[in-house]
Amino acid sequence: PTALLISSMLPAIGAHRAIQELGLVMGRDISIIIFDDDLSYFKNDASAPLFTAMRSSNRMAGKRCAEILMNMIRNPEAAPVHEVWEATFVPGCSTGPPPDRHPATGRRPSA
Repeated sequence: PTALLISSMLPAIGAHRAIQELGLVMGRDISIIIFDDDLSYFKNDASAPLFTAMRSSNRMAGKRCAEILMNMIRNPEAAPVHEVWEATFVPGCSTGPPPDRHPATGRRPSA
């Protein structure tokens, strides 16, 4: 693959390590985009983010999920709830253009 979409910081760190172990470079050979990088115990450095991310409020989402669940318990016949929340795009060092690949071999051309 040329890119990975990963749910949060912790699995992204594992993917980053795996990319390095393969001798590849994140952001050059393979891009990583994560969702919900704003963890209280592990931040995606705001001055120079390591990972490109889509950021939304986990706290607000958790509160809203609890509200929806409580409403479902009180009103089991209620229609399903569908919501779309805005997210902030945070560019980081983990993304770049897809690498050029030879169509037959799938390998990068020699420089």
